[in-house]
Formats: sequence, structure tokens, C-alpha cells
Amino acid sequence: MDGGSDLLSPKKRLEPLSGDGSSDGDVVDLSPGTRLMKRPSQKKKRRN
Repeated sequence: MDGGSDLLSPKKRLEPLSGDGSSDGDVVDLSPGTRLMKRPSQKKKRRN
């Protein structure tokens, strides 16, 4: 019921959602986009 608890709820909810990316549409949209962007970036950096 405290404001602090409310702030921790959404923060903790985004953490697992960001990793799993299988619940919130907004999070899922960012999950694949960030994953795809980080994937080629690391591959290109390793090749260089």
C-alpha cells in the first residue's frame, strides 16, 4: 500500500519481462529489437 512498494512492483516486473519477453506487448517489442541489435553488434565486434 506504500508508494515505495508500488514503484518496486513495476520495476521488478519489467526485469523478468525484459529477459523472458513473453507477457507485455511493449516489453516483447523491445526484447527482440534489443536482442537482435546486440547480437549482430557482438558478432561484428568479435570478427573485427
